[in-house]
Amino acid sequence: MPSERITAGEVFFPAEEVKHLVSVLRRKPGDVVWAVDGKGGAFEVSLSVVTRREVRGKILRSEANPGEPGLSVTLAAGLIKGGRFDWLVEKAVELGASRIIPFLSLGSVAGKPAAGKTERWRKLALAAMKQCGRSVWPEVSAAVPLEEVVLSRADYGLAIAAHAGPDCVPLADAVRSTGSPVQNALLVVGPEGGFFPAEIGAFRQAGFAIASLGPRRLRAETAAMALLAQVFLLTGEGG
Repeated sequence: MPSERITAGEVFFPAEEVKHLVSVLRRKPGDVVWAVDGKGGAFEVSLSVVTRREVRGKILRSEANPGEPGLSVTLAAGLIKGGRFDWLVEKAVELGASRIIPFLSLGSVAGKPAAGKTERWRKLALAAMKQCGRSVWPEVSAAVPLEEVVLSRADYGLAIAAHAGPDCVPLADAVRSTGSPVQNALLVVGPEGGFFPAEIGAFRQAGFAIASLGPRRLRAETAAMALLAQVFLLTGEGG
C-alpha cells in the first residue's frame, strides 16, 4: 500500500488491491480489513466504498511494525538455476529477512539474471510480505559480485558465511561470537558450487564467521532457509 494512498484518516486502495478485495475476497461496505504501507505501518480499516473501480475506508487504528523481527537480517544468496531463486525469495521473506542480495561467485552455475528478474523478485517479496503478515517490504537488490558482499561486512554487527568444508565452527558458536546482542546481521550462502578456498579466505580476512549447518550437505536454497531460521532462533527472534 503506497503511503500516498493513506491520507486524512482514510485509505484509498490501489487498483490491484481493488480487484483482489472485490473479485477474490468479495468485501463489502462495513467490512474491516488490514492494510500495510510496506514501511512498517499497519492500519485497521472499515470499508466505506466498495466498487469495481474504487475501494476506500476509514482508519480505525494503526500499529507499528507488526510481524517484523527485532533483528534486521540481510541474506546474501548465490544465484541458482531455474525458478529456485524465486522460491528462495518467497521463503526468506516469510522467515523474516529484511533484505536479499543475489550475488555471482566462482561457484555460480547460473549466469547474470535476465532483464526484469530483479523486479520479479521484488514483486514476489511484496506478495510474500502480505501473505505472511509482515508490514515492511523487504528489499531485493540487483545482483552483485561476491566481492561487494564481502566488502559490506563493516555495516553489520554479525556476519556469517555458511560452508560445508573443514575448519567451520558450529552455527551456535558463530552467533554467540560477538559476545553481545546485535541489531543487524549479514548471512551468506553460496550457489550450487559452494565457495572456493579463495572466497573462504576473503570471508575470514573480512571478519566473517565461517559456520557449518550440520553433518549433511544441503542444496543452496535449503541452506539459506536453514541458516535464516536457525539464526533467528538462536538470537531469540524465532517467535
